[in-house]
Amino acid sequence: MKPVTKSQQSENNTISDGQYDSPGLRHSAYYCTYSLMDEDGFIIEYSVVPLAAKGEALGNGDLESRAFKVALELAITAGVPVENINIVTDRQRPIAKVIREKYPTITHHYDIWHFGRNIRTKVHTVKKLHSW
Repeated sequence: MKPVTKSQQSENNTISDGQYDSPGLRHSAYYCTYSLMDEDGFIIEYSVVPLAAKGEALGNGDLESRAFKVALELAITAGVPVENINIVTDRQRPIAKVIREKYPTITHHYDIWHFGRNIRTKVHTVKKLHSW
């Protein structure tokens, strides 16, 4: 994805993230709350999505992608246009797939914090493999 530039400021820039009921333990979460926020810090829409059944096994990001879809559908129903929208998410592949396949008019960006964390993890991995 690409960074949001100043020339895109007139477009609708939206930041989004999911929060689990079990901090840091998404594999044991029963609920995911997903928020869509504009660049001024106002919540556009949110959703709370439970597991379909207690103990249901989900892959990494599946609960968050379901919550993202619900929040985005609620926002669209409320009149938020999906044309000329830039949305920033973390690096969840299921969410990227939803945007790519179901909402092709949305420009998807990844947040820089997750890029930095990914690079740091790779550098630490290489550092452990090589003793310079």
